[in-house]
Amino acid sequence: MSKRRRQFQHYFLHSGTYVLGVVAVLLMLIHVALTVDKKSVPDSAGLHFRFSAPLCSKDTPAIVHVVPQTTEAVNVTLISLDPTVTSDRTHYLIDADMSLSVDLPCHDFQWGVYTSMGYELVSTAEVFVYINFLHDNLALLPTDVSGTEYVVTSRLTSMLNETFVVIHGDKTTVNVTLPGDCVSSTIEIDGQTIAGQSKLTVVLPDNGVLGILFNCDITGAHIKSDLPTQVFSGATNRASVSGGMIEQVPPLYTAGRRFLYSAHAWIRSNITVIITGAEMNAGITISTGDNTIRTNLSYPVKVSFDLELNGFMSVVSTASVLCAIVHELLDADSGRHPALIYLTPEALYHTRSNFNLQNEAATVSVNLILTQETFPLVTLNKTVSNPFDQLKISEQSSVPFHGSVYSRTNVSAYMYALSARVTRIYTACSPRPNGGNGDGLDNDCDNVIDEETLNHVDDDGDGRVDEDVRYSGLVVKGAVRETPWEYHVRNSEPEDTGFSTSVISIVISISVAITAVVCFIGGMLLAEKVRRSASSSRVTPIC
Repeated sequence: MSKRRRQFQHYFLHSGTYVLGVVAVLLMLIHVALTVDKKSVPDSAGLHFRFSAPLCSKDTPAIVHVVPQTTEAVNVTLISLDPTVTSDRTHYLIDADMSLSVDLPCHDFQWGVYTSMGYELVSTAEVFVYINFLHDNLALLPTDVSGTEYVVTSRLTSMLNETFVVIHGDKTTVNVTLPGDCVSSTIEIDGQTIAGQSKLTVVLPDNGVLGILFNCDITGAHIKSDLPTQVFSGATNRASVSGGMIEQVPPLYTAGRRFLYSAHAWIRSNITVIITGAEMNAGITISTGDNTIRTNLSYPVKVSFDLELNGFMSVVSTASVLCAIVHELLDADSGRHPALIYLTPEALYHTRSNFNLQNEAATVSVNLILTQETFPLVTLNKTVSNPFDQLKISEQSSVPFHGSVYSRTNVSAYMYALSARVTRIYTACSPRPNGGNGDGLDNDCDNVIDEETLNHVDDDGDGRVDEDVRYSGLVVKGAVRETPWEYHVRNSEPEDTGFSTSVISIVISISVAITAVVCFIGGMLLAEKVRRSASSSRVTPIC
């Protein structure tokens, strides 16, 4: 073989190797993209939490419950951010299919003072975290879903004469716009008395915490910050041991338009509904089994109702709002325990949850809210001593739900909210031309979420049919009665596969390219062999 021909063959071999290398890199990048694309929607389970305990002290302790969302063992670290408080143990191991309940090292909360006191909880796998105080408890949200805008809810009662807001943040500026009821009230912050102001501006230090007390109803206060913060609100009475109400305020981006609330035998029938939102106008419809209330929500963006409820309550709004409930839980001796909860919008109902609580002295009950009837994937592990030890809802379920676990003794009663998604709704669109299957996203970019009914009709008048559907009720067609999910599986248009189709196209194109390169190189080698044979004077016999 001549030198020139050897160079020619060498060039094509190296070119083929280079092309194959590039193809391999592209395939690796596609694999990474696919892996990232499978990231789950943020929810109320997490790895990192920050919180305060303003309703507990050395005389009235609190309990931390940690419930893993995995079947494997989990390591948990509980840290007190106040250097004056120590704990006997800060590291815990939760065995598989178990939960953790530990006493919180409480101290007297310092109101109106910039501090770094508070707590931090870190885990090696996703967990739910609940804090039980004397009467009420709260479900914590992980820090990765913290927001920069909140609207506060609280409630003054004959026993709880002060409302409060507690803000956690890191070197952030926070602006608080007070409702009209609180403009004339007196506020103490960092040794200064503030009165007659409608707006407050505070600057939190590193790991900063500020708790503000009000002698007015703080409901409707608007909180904005330049960095993510965690906000807690409630009501208390420092002059008595009556405890108080507390809840972590959900970020304003989770405001919804449809809510459901289910009465339970362990809750007094008289409840208070509190609806808040940003500065806007919204039509509100509250429906119970007995009556319907219609009203408009406008600035100062709050409205409340006292209802007697013996079944379900539905709240429907024409704009995004936050809906809270103040109710009283009954312990086994009929003692009353006031509690504040935020209702989860239907668009943020989840399809998975795991709950267990090791407390043999308590009686436990489960209350699930489903927007359709077929729900086969709930497992209750029953024992003799308790109604159940563990509640599991399979990740294979495609039906969204929400609910609570109630636990009570002769002196206590608590409600533990189950998993909810914590993600932006009604603010951004996620185009999917052929439907969203009740996913809580604006699939047709009309600023309305899951507004279509599965009926082969263009309900929202945008020229498309059943493209942004919701879960609600039953679909009846002839003698067939089925849930919307079943109906959609049987009747919907083919799903737009989006990114997956693109990946398949890329893989096919790359496969064709690889084949072409290999054939080209093989052809060049064959041509070279033919040339070598032609230049040889030998005759090769054919056998």
